[in-house]
Amino acid sequence: MRLQRLELVRYGKFTERHLDFGEAKLGEPDFHLIYGPNEAGKSTLFSGFLDLIFGIERSSPYGFLHPYQAMRIGGIVAAGNRLHHAYRIKRNANSLIGPDEQPLPDGLFSTALGSIDRATYSTMFSLDDDSIEEGGEAILKSEGELGSLLFSASSGLPDSTAVLAGLRAEADSFFRPQARKHQLAELKAELDALKAERNEIDVNAREYAALRKALASMRARHEAAARLRNELRADRDRMRGQRDALPLLARLRGARQELAGRDPLPVPPAEWQEELPVLRRRDAEISAALRQVHEELTRRREELAGLPRDEQALAIAERFGALRETALEARYLTADRDMPARLEELAKTAAEIDACLVRLGEAGNPDLASLLLPAARAVRLQDLVRRHASLSERLASAREETETAEGNHGDAEREVARLKEGAPDPAFLAERVHLLRQSDCLLRQQSSARE
Repeated sequence: MRLQRLELVRYGKFTERHLDFGEAKLGEPDFHLIYGPNEAGKSTLFSGFLDLIFGIERSSPYGFLHPYQAMRIGGIVAAGNRLHHAYRIKRNANSLIGPDEQPLPDGLFSTALGSIDRATYSTMFSLDDDSIEEGGEAILKSEGELGSLLFSASSGLPDSTAVLAGLRAEADSFFRPQARKHQLAELKAELDALKAERNEIDVNAREYAALRKALASMRARHEAAARLRNELRADRDRMRGQRDALPLLARLRGARQELAGRDPLPVPPAEWQEELPVLRRRDAEISAALRQVHEELTRRREELAGLPRDEQALAIAERFGALRETALEARYLTADRDMPARLEELAKTAAEIDACLVRLGEAGNPDLASLLLPAARAVRLQDLVRRHASLSERLASAREETETAEGNHGDAEREVARLKEGAPDPAFLAERVHLLRQSDCLLRQQSSARE
């Protein structure tokens, strides 16, 4: 496995920085030495490489400038005879993503690493001054007093353990990575206060005026260029439309010439135009009724074809005439017993029909069949009912949005009036808002609020 490029997008004190080692060249040394003064970021670079390969630690010490959810480190790593361009973000799952922001498998580098984890890799390939010192201390602690005596005797330094403990206590009082209060933090706070005081005092009015003048000039040029661009776009669209219309114009001219050589068509009477909608509506109604009749006829024919043919009954059909009077007598006797219930049902049905006629405003209408709607008109009426319900919902929603927008507009006007009273120059506020939107102050504020 080989690191070709390391990108510190937002990590530690670095923002949008990268370190490019280039491609390995066959037959040439591939050894790179990185050096720099203290606090230059050498340890941050190595920790960033480990976080890229194994993932950002749960409590990373490099989230002091950028909050955890904004941390991002990337690079190009050669592993398994392939180049992988990936980024690592602070996330519990799917923390390894590609340049297209799509998740990559967490075991992307496992082919080259095998079963080596972060602790083993750090022990084998991450030796630094702190790790060597911790290893020596571990040896001393494991060997007890005898190890301490041997170390003191071999080095010629008596009571080295006490001296080392005192030095460590002095160093911790000056700086401790996990502590919030130490001498270095106090000095940094005093330095930040002095820098803020210097920035408040140090104001270059001439440079500010020059920048304001340049800004006004650039805005004027930008507006002029925008107007010119809009005009050119309008000309382009018009010319494009004319170009697309040329084939249609040729076809139109040919059609006009062909029409001019033919006899004029007869002119229909003026009343036909008024009768056309009525005829179309009647045609739609007749077509719907005809379809219903055809469907009913088809269904009846299918039922008739499905009935079994009784040959015996057909053979004695002549004898039914002789038995007709007896059958009528039987029907009369049956109807005499069933007549009261039938009359009651008839009265109830008539009462319901009268109630419906009253609700329709057609009480006393003798021709009830004229009240039935045609099938096409009923379908049209149902469609209008659905459209009316949809439009009613959209109207209510639009009214609510209008009331909300009017309230927001009033609040915005009051806020603008308040801002105009305290800030006579809105350009300065617009510039400050633009700068604040480009920073990650909101993420840092949310992270600080949660902490």
